[in-house]
Amino acid sequence: MKLSRRDLIKLGLGTGTLMALGGRFAWAGDAGPELIHHTIPSSGEKLPAIGIGMRNYRTEWAENGLAQYRETIRVFHELGGRVLDTAPSYGDSESVLGGILEELGIREDLFIATKVDREGKEAGIERMEASLDRIGTDYVDLMQVHNLRDAAAQLDTMRA
Repeated sequence: MKLSRRDLIKLGLGTGTLMALGGRFAWAGDAGPELIHHTIPSSGEKLPAIGIGMRNYRTEWAENGLAQYRETIRVFHELGGRVLDTAPSYGDSESVLGGILEELGIREDLFIATKVDREGKEAGIERMEASLDRIGTDYVDLMQVHNLRDAAAQLDTMRA
């Protein structure tokens, strides 16, 4: 059987819903399996090797409202997940994420990554600040240069 990306996303959302309704996998037990972690060399921080990409977390694509996204992130967090990756070019996913983080009150437990995708220093700064506003936070844990667009200017800004 061949699964499309959309089918896998639906399966993941369905699994999150099942778990929210009290279903657990046979292996889950009290704490679930030990997650695989990797260490960030520069900081020593350990992060789970898998996260959630927020590309499809858009208001316009939510079949049943944002509840399915909120529940997926809640269960992800409950099971030890920490890494969430978004970008301003992913529709309104940064705003969706910001609302969910505010509702669940779990911002400090998560490692949030987003991206900058503009040419020029000032445009890059504006884009990064707008991302922080949409996510509703003073900082993100990882700012990336999306598609290496004007990487030299954006990296200089990030270093500063």
